[in-house]
Amino acid sequence: MIEGEANLIGITELTLIILIVVLLFVLAPFPALKRTIGICMVIIGVIMCFIPLIGILIGIPIIFVGALFLLIGRGTETTVTSSALPPTIEQKGTIQCPNCKKLNQESATYCSNCGRKLTR
Repeated sequence: MIEGEANLIGITELTLIILIVVLLFVLAPFPALKRTIGICMVIIGVIMCFIPLIGILIGIPIIFVGALFLLIGRGTETTVTSSALPPTIEQKGTIQCPNCKKLNQESATYCSNCGRKLTR
């Protein structure tokens, strides 16, 4: 390397990038956790921006990473379908599972959806 030439990315930055990418993949099934981490990182980044010089250099990237977590975490919302809601009118000859609320035949011993023992 020529004297006076600056590295664009060092080992610390590369390690942080790899850690963030791995964390995003590990948290893939937990969008709410990704959003929570994102909110915390944005708040920490904004607070760090009030520290002269070094705070801005660290705070702004933390804000961007937090925004990335928020953006990725918001795209996978879970919606409640009508089959998950309890039925309004009990159908004759059926029994409702106390665990998952699925209607089963009256003669069933176990729930056809979750496998839990049905109580009468």
